[in-house]
Order: sequence, then C-alpha cells, then structure tokens
Amino acid sequence: MKWFHWIKILLFCFCIAQAQKAGTLSLGVRTTYNTFSSDGSGWGTGGQIRWQPWKKVNIEGFFDYITIKTKTYASIYYHIGWSVFYYFFYRQPWYFFGFMGHCFDYNHKYFLKQRFIRRFRWGSAIQAGLGSHFLLSQRTDITTMVQYMIHLTPEIIPQENPPTFLLEKRNTLEGHFLIILSINYRIFIP
Repeated sequence: MKWFHWIKILLFCFCIAQAQKAGTLSLGVRTTYNTFSSDGSGWGTGGQIRWQPWKKVNIEGFFDYITIKTKTYASIYYHIGWSVFYYFFYRQPWYFFGFMGHCFDYNHKYFLKQRFIRRFRWGSAIQAGLGSHFLLSQRTDITTMVQYMIHLTPEIIPQENPPTFLLEKRNTLEGHFLIILSINYRIFIP
C-alpha cells in the first residue's frame, strides 16, 4: 500500500512538470562504493529518479543495496531516501552541484560461519556531498557523487567470543563515505 502512495506522488510530480513545462524527469541506475565505515568497505547497486523543477535545483529519490564482508561477518545495507541538488556551476557539457538529503536505512548483519546468528535494525540517516553530471547527449548523462552519510540510530556491534551482535542503547552518529557513479536517461524534457 505504501508503494501505491509513492506512485501517486511521482505521477503528481510528473503532471506538474508537464503542465508548467518547468523541468526534466529522469531515471537512472547506479553503483555505490561504501568506504571508511566501521564495517569496512563494500560495493552496492541501486537506482534513482530525478525531477528538476527549476534550472538550479534537482530533486532525487534513490535506492541503494550495499554489501560488506569482513573475515567473520557480513553487513547488508538498504538505503531509501531523497536528496536536493543545487547547481552552483554549469557549462555544457559539465554541471557541478552540492547536495544534501535524508534516507531510511535497514542494516542486517550475520556471521559467515554461523548464519543463524544475526541482527537487524531500521534507522535513519542524513547525507551531504558534491557531484557532477557530464552530458553524453540531450537525454543521457553520467553522474559522479561523493557524500558523507551519518546514521542517526543505534549501531549493531559484532562480538566474536561468543559470536553475537549487540545493539547500542543510544543513538550514535556513526558515518561513512559513499562514492556513486550513475547513468541517467531523461524521459521528459520540456
């Protein structure tokens, strides 16, 4: 049922963009490299939808699936969120922007040799960073972004003797860097 509401919101945004001739709507796929986190480094994949209501502002909704493996346990992250881009410099074919946003995240950890020992949590995070688009054509671009994400929820801490996962009692400001490379296709241009 929640997905139905998101579809209604996206259709509403698309109709506004068509009625006002005020912006572009694009879809894309992305690959994400997670680094400098307490779990280590790992790769992920995902997608995004972007709506640009004004010349210098772009709004992105995104989804990431990231996996990280250490010697003893694995961690899986799902990020579902949004960001607002502000273009501070552009000269065809380059566009440079700063961005910030929010996401909900799901973290699932398990031991590699004892997969039945696992722990998960839902949480929230904020992120900010810098990025650029390089236009390949009027409809297609390649985007690179570097961001720092701060999780606003308790962290799952692995303990190896005996193998278990502890959930911190208070929220932490644990964070990590994300490097994102994506390709996007504009499905609507006014």
